[in-house]
Amino acid sequence: MNPRLQSRYLSEKKRRPCFVRPTPPKILDSVIEEIPTESKPHDDTLSGMEKCKQLYDIIQQDGKFLTSSLDLHYGENQRVPIDEAGNQEMVISEEMYNAPLTFTILNCVLPDSAMIYFGKPGLGKTTLPEYVSSMMFDIPMKDIQQATIYGHPQLTEEKMVAMYDVVKLLQGERELIQRDFTTCAVKIIDEINRIPPATLSILYQLVDRGWTTYQNETIFAKPGPLFATANPADSGNFDLPEPFLDRFPLGVTVQHLNPYHYEDFLGGKKETPFAMYAEDRGEVARQIQNVTIDSNLVSKLAHFSGELMGCDMAGSTPDTKLKSNALYNAPPCDTCEHFAAEGNICSSTENGLSTRAINSIIQVTKGLAAWRNHSEADMGDLTHAITYTTWFKLRPTKDAFRDPVWSNDRQEWVKSLLKTSLHSFEETSHLFPMYRDISANMGSEWQAEHYDECINVIKQIDSLAKYPLISALRQKHYVNRSR
Repeated sequence: MNPRLQSRYLSEKKRRPCFVRPTPPKILDSVIEEIPTESKPHDDTLSGMEKCKQLYDIIQQDGKFLTSSLDLHYGENQRVPIDEAGNQEMVISEEMYNAPLTFTILNCVLPDSAMIYFGKPGLGKTTLPEYVSSMMFDIPMKDIQQATIYGHPQLTEEKMVAMYDVVKLLQGERELIQRDFTTCAVKIIDEINRIPPATLSILYQLVDRGWTTYQNETIFAKPGPLFATANPADSGNFDLPEPFLDRFPLGVTVQHLNPYHYEDFLGGKKETPFAMYAEDRGEVARQIQNVTIDSNLVSKLAHFSGELMGCDMAGSTPDTKLKSNALYNAPPCDTCEHFAAEGNICSSTENGLSTRAINSIIQVTKGLAAWRNHSEADMGDLTHAITYTTWFKLRPTKDAFRDPVWSNDRQEWVKSLLKTSLHSFEETSHLFPMYRDISANMGSEWQAEHYDECINVIKQIDSLAKYPLISALRQKHYVNRSR
């Protein structure tokens, strides 16, 4: 063997056995599988969420890693005109937070979470998660940077995940060496859309479930958050496959640094006045899981999802009038009566929401409520959760952008779809308590009587959400009769 090559492998800085950890199945409302046992000093009286908020304030005031935009609005809105004609206005709300920073912090504590940043080069997409996760996990930034995967077309699975020790192979033995990416608690993939789709496939399970395979050996990554960045499409990039994007619960866009923050560069980087312990992260994770979501919010989410997934031209029965049934040909939307009908959103997207997306919406809704120190989520939390978990997953149709600005501002596009759906929800809102009562009184005479009443009400509804609702009612009724 070439002496220089042999020296290179013998001097590998980190030779670790594979980290083996069983991964539990992912469920709709996953619980905290493991709360870290690391203890913090008794004189540290700050709660985990208080430390997260202080970290947010320090970075926001520092102004170095993100724009000063405030994207998450809560409470009463005040619209302030910023031109004489009144065509442009600025929104001021009771509560306002920066979305990239807030979600970066939450991604560090949400279970099984991953987040992707979209934006032009040089805007701090990579620096922001490096800095935040360094503080949240007490890991030096240089170690996080060393463990980072830097995307390029020649990247191989050996450079990303693991490789066999060549010296051991020459000796007739096999020893797998994991790359730093899988053994670091914080995992960052920079410029992920420069990785060819064929190479990217090895990361599917790792992003989604925390493990991957190499040469028929299973590799379990160290538990912790995953971040990825993506630049705009150009000749050196690849389109990210839809199934891969679906594995990211969160996505944000990063804008240019506000020029009026330039003078903040003169002040130097501020130090955090506290240490974040594993116990703090576990406390925040428990706080998130303890948040409750009112059944009315779940009904609104179900209605929105039902309208997105519905397609009157995809099948002949209520069970098949779904976009998931359009396996061979795209439905002819322009010949459908729902296409031109005001208040229908079905013709705006080619796809609906996956089970992963629904799970992400629920988790992020809880995370935002906990961030605001609320024990119960509200409509503002659900709105922002839907927006930032779906805008990069929904495929717009050619007629989707009634406002041309939405072709770039996809978050506002999703909010407009949700707003339209909430209008039609008012027509069906009285059905959801009836549906829950029917489910709770399975097999009773009361249930049978109200089942017929509910069907009669559904007949009058002109919303594609009626199809999954009536299918669910039929299933409940059939289960009752078969008992």
